[in-house]
Amino acid sequence: MRWTVGVLCFGLMLSTNALAGPGEFRGGLMEAPLPPEREEEILEQLKLEAPEKYEKLMWVKEEFPEVYPRALRRLSRMDERRTPERKERHEELEKIRDQIHTLAAGYGTLPAKEQPARKKEIAALVEKAFDLRQKELEGRISDVEGRLAAQKAKLAERSGSRAKLVEERVQRILSGDDRPER
Repeated sequence: MRWTVGVLCFGLMLSTNALAGPGEFRGGLMEAPLPPEREEEILEQLKLEAPEKYEKLMWVKEEFPEVYPRALRRLSRMDERRTPERKERHEELEKIRDQIHTLAAGYGTLPAKEQPARKKEIAALVEKAFDLRQKELEGRISDVEGRLAAQKAKLAERSGSRAKLVEERVQRILSGDDRPER
């Protein structure tokens, strides 16, 4: 099972949380840490598939331990969102990229009469990679649209319960529970 961790935005996480005190997050409540076995699974995959990302994550764990659980959870969610079809497409795309680089590396050493055929072969692979990438982007857009629809439904529900939610918040504040709403 392969997955990419390119979406891991250390800059965003560090800018919003790095200056917070231990156990504090400016964006709201802390989430419970992942179970140790899930953490090990994520780290093992990351170490095999993206060693440079693994090193960055280990640096974050050491330098900004309060951000580390959030980064790890983000990686976990990325993997969970991928359907088997998208995972398969991603693996195929990686294979095609390797083939393209292999073919391109030998292009300059080919006799001039063989270069047009090699160029055609590379172009066909680039087109296939393009189509796979388009499908991946369509899948991401579909995911975002689904999450947006869920947020709109949540907003509509909150709007319908405005008076009740305001009263509950006032009661929490008066009882000393002054945590911000999520």
